[in-house]
Amino acid sequence: MVFVLAGDDPRKPAMTPVLDRHPMGIEVLKGFAPFFVYSPIAVGTQFDGETNIFRILALNPGMAITAWYMVGDDHYRLTDKKGNPDTLPKLEANRAKMLSSDSALHELKVAFIERERPAEAVPTKLEVKFIEHAGFDASSTAVREGSHGLVPHRAIEYARRKGLYGMSEPPSPSARPVK
Repeated sequence: MVFVLAGDDPRKPAMTPVLDRHPMGIEVLKGFAPFFVYSPIAVGTQFDGETNIFRILALNPGMAITAWYMVGDDHYRLTDKKGNPDTLPKLEANRAKMLSSDSALHELKVAFIERERPAEAVPTKLEVKFIEHAGFDASSTAVREGSHGLVPHRAIEYARRKGLYGMSEPPSPSARPVK
């Protein structure tokens, strides 16, 4: 599984900078190698995931690939809250623009992680599956607000070393006062 962490996103000014977010992600993914790998394809760009998936496919010409784009089901709609195309319309538009001679070899499917359980079907030509919610709530917002229970240990260690999210290195045992 290839993880593409977002590049720069001007829509999210509070997002942790790429220079911290990507190395932290690499640290976490090391623990899952060789099953999970990191791709730097988004670094230095403002491309969204619906664009980056086709950039990855373009790196593999002539190779048959079935790619799954995974996202929360809060993106299972035609337009976002601002009226812009959401995941499925963006993927369909980018597929038409970006896949050329490899369109028969590169297959794209979409998996939505159940969160809100959408009531209405969104029309699409793409194959769509829903993945049952894992049974716990985790979000980057919750982490920024101090809830670290579901954060991988390697990410916490990195955040402490860098002083991210209000975390700091715990005092060493030798630095504690003796009673």
